[in-house]
Amino acid sequence: MREKPITISCHVPMLLCLWFVIGLQAWAQDPVIDSLKKQLKSATHDTVRGIILNSLTELASEEEWPFYNDELKKLAENNLPLAKSARERKIYLTFQAIALSNLGLLASGKNEIEAAKKFHEQSIEICEQINYQKGIGFCLGELGTLELKQFNMKEALDYYQQSIAIKNDLKDYKGTALTLNNMGYIYKSLGNTARALDCYFQALNLQEKTNDLIGMAYANSNIGGIHHSQGDLNTALAYFLKSLKLNEEINNGIGVRATYLNLGTIYLQLADYEKAEECYKKSLLLAEMLNDKKGQALFYSHVGSIYKIKKEPNKAIEFYQKGVKMLEELKMYDDLSSALNNMAVSYMDLGNYDKAEQLADKSMKYALQIGFPKTIGAVARIQKLVNEKSGNYKKALEMYELEIKMRDSVNNETSRKANMRSELKYEFEKKSAADSVAHSKESEIKNAELAKQKAEISAKNNQQYALFGGLGLVMIFAGFMYNRFKVTQKQKSIIESQKTEVECQKYLVEEKQKEILDSIQYARRIQMAQIPSEKQVAKSLEKLRIN
Repeated sequence: MREKPITISCHVPMLLCLWFVIGLQAWAQDPVIDSLKKQLKSATHDTVRGIILNSLTELASEEEWPFYNDELKKLAENNLPLAKSARERKIYLTFQAIALSNLGLLASGKNEIEAAKKFHEQSIEICEQINYQKGIGFCLGELGTLELKQFNMKEALDYYQQSIAIKNDLKDYKGTALTLNNMGYIYKSLGNTARALDCYFQALNLQEKTNDLIGMAYANSNIGGIHHSQGDLNTALAYFLKSLKLNEEINNGIGVRATYLNLGTIYLQLADYEKAEECYKKSLLLAEMLNDKKGQALFYSHVGSIYKIKKEPNKAIEFYQKGVKMLEELKMYDDLSSALNNMAVSYMDLGNYDKAEQLADKSMKYALQIGFPKTIGAVARIQKLVNEKSGNYKKALEMYELEIKMRDSVNNETSRKANMRSELKYEFEKKSAADSVAHSKESEIKNAELAKQKAEISAKNNQQYALFGGLGLVMIFAGFMYNRFKVTQKQKSIIESQKTEVECQKYLVEEKQKEILDSIQYARRIQMAQIPSEKQVAKSLEKLRIN
């Protein structure tokens, strides 16, 4: 479902920067879009084609995306009868629901309210079949906006509350914040500034958590609008400047344009006409470059107010007439009522009370149609003045009473106190969250330090254990070595003793052997002395043989 803000930047000289950023964004997006278009041509499966077409409806230009949305719708409708499984059917039903919702957005942009409602209702029916809760929540929010366009405040609030319930379940904080902002606008328009401010601060809180900068920019602008309606111009100015800074950071051209318009109004009421006109001109330049008809219409009606205050009624009327014509075409009845009312004042300044009364009556018609107390009160004030000038004091009194009634409903002490409570609540919650984060960080630091100390103590203990263990091992090893040394010494002593004994025995044996040998030698000598020699025996044998 298409949600595509138009973005530009305003940090450097206005005209140069606008063209540069618009060109840069086109350059940055073109490669992605070109790539998607190529993939679309080469895709063979229709589910893939559907995914690509859906992406193109999100990314393509304002001129192109409706074509891709039509293609997505055709693809879904052609493939639904051919779906081979429940899963495949669900995919094509999702594509169909998205395409119908996008058609609702297109119709809404053309102020074709009933057609837009029908498309969103059809989309919801399909989403309910497939339990696509995100789609249901989105379409309910859009139905609320359509009711708001018709000034059906009760119905709009009902749709918004249903949408928020679903978005909360889905934890869609960005979508919830967007709907809260819309609800805040309704409460503000009905004069319930306390409820409005509460919605805006709830939205801002969610947007800060999710870092939704564009949402934060709009929330700050809306909060500034509440303070403006209460006459607190300096606080309003501070919030508008915050909004401007955020819008410039994210290059949100529509947001920058709207904020310059708001700043111009504040400077106008502070009687700084030069700054007011400068802001209005910047707003117009942006509106023209973005082809933002609403912004252009508001520029003419706001600049008319500068000349009205400066008592240049003819010039004021010239600008008001341009603004009124465009506002009528756009059906912006709240702003149209204000522009007609201001133009009536300029005709009063010219002394043309009949024309002034005619314009004031027309303004009141629109004011009563939309039912906004602030607008009704402003118109009643001018009608009171017109009727006083024309001598119709009875009607003047009626208008005075209506003015007081409307003013009290918007700007009373109870509302101021409630506004203050909402703001203090937001600041308290923000501070509590910051304190909680700070406490958490402090606890983390302390825990880290304790962990570090424990680690150091543990390391020291481990070192000591290792040292003692090492010493113990050394002592055990030393004892073992000493024991081995003693054993070795003992063994060596035994061996040496045994060696000595062996040597003694050897000596005794050798001596004994020597004695034996000597005895043998001695006996042999005796024997040799007693036995005749071999020669003598031979001679004796020879003699015996002869004889």
